[in-house]
Amino acid sequence: MIEQVLERARARGASADALLRDVTVLSLSFESGRLKGSALSQEAGLNLRVVAAGRLGVAGTTDLAQADD
Repeated sequence: MIEQVLERARARGASADALLRDVTVLSLSFESGRLKGSALSQEAGLNLRVVAAGRLGVAGTTDLAQADD
């Protein structure tokens, strides 16, 4: 996925770098030594930095389902 994004930027004569992140967090809460609750959350995203014609641009998304567009 990252290589595709970078190649699209480079094909337009820009230099670019990208970061793909995927974070999973498990939270547990206890009361009197017993498990009171739990929650699991996950977030993934892509950040892109592009330099073209001496100008810097940045973009990011958490909608990775549209990566092929």
